[in-house]
Amino acid sequence: MAPWNQENERVLGGSRDPYVNNPLRRPRLDEGLVNVHAGSRDEWRALAEYLRALQARRDDESVRKVFRKCLRSVAGRLARQRFDYPTPNRVSLDQLCEILYRFLETPSGGLRAQAVATALMRILGSAFSIFSRVEGQGINEPDRARNMPGDVMCYGPSNRSGDPEEIKLAVDVKSGKLRLTELQGSIVKARTSSVSNFMEKIIDGEFVQGLNVYVTSIESLARSVFMLLEEERRTELLSEIGNELDARAAPPADRKGWSELLAGIGHQ
Repeated sequence: MAPWNQENERVLGGSRDPYVNNPLRRPRLDEGLVNVHAGSRDEWRALAEYLRALQARRDDESVRKVFRKCLRSVAGRLARQRFDYPTPNRVSLDQLCEILYRFLETPSGGLRAQAVATALMRILGSAFSIFSRVEGQGINEPDRARNMPGDVMCYGPSNRSGDPEEIKLAVDVKSGKLRLTELQGSIVKARTSSVSNFMEKIIDGEFVQGLNVYVTSIESLARSVFMLLEEERRTELLSEIGNELDARAAPPADRKGWSELLAGIGHQ
C-alpha cells in the first residue's frame, strides 16, 4: 500500500518516507496507538471507536460496504487532483512526434490514445474550420449503447439549413495491433450510424457502399497535419491533451506522465 500511495501523489496522506514512524506498522489500532499521536489524537480516537463498533457487529457485509465506501472516497480524491502541465513556448515537429510516441507507448487501457486523438481532432477541426465540435467518448462507455459510431465524434453544421449538427467524421481509437474483428466491428458501428467518413483502412467493397474507411497512427497523422499548420498549433495540442486528461479524470499516473514529458522537452 505504501508504494502505491507514493505513486499516486500520496492520496492517502502521510510522509514521503512512509516506512519511518509508520503508525500502521503496529499490530492493533487501539488506545495505545491513539496516545502515540498527540497531534491528531481526536481523529485517531474517532477512527478506533468507529472500527471497534464495526468489528462488534460481526457482519461481513457491513465491512464490505465500508470498504467500498473507502475505495469510492479514494477514487474521488484521485479524480480531483490537478497537475501542472508546463507547456513550452516552442516545440519542433520532431519533438512533438517524439513526446506523443513516448506518452502512447505506456499501456493505459486505451485512455492515453483516446485523450490524444480527441485533442488532435479538436486542433485539426479548429485549424481547418471543418468541425464545430469534437466529442470524446469515455473509455468504458459502450459505443452501441449510446448509438455512437466511434470513440471520437467530429461534428459540423448540417447540409440543410436549420437542422442540428451532424457527425462529419468518426474516429475509432485502437491501442496496440489492430485485429480484423475489431476493424469489422468498427465498420458495423459506422454503417449503423450512417457516417460516411471513418478513420480506418480502406477495405474492398466498403467504398462502393458509401463508407470511406481509413487507418493511420496518431503519430503519423500528427506529423502530416502539423507540417501544414502554423507552429503555434503544436503547443495548442500539448495544452489540449492536458485539458482532455483532466476532463476525463485520468489516473494520476497518466496525468503525471504527461506533465513529466512536457517538463523534459526543454532538456531534450
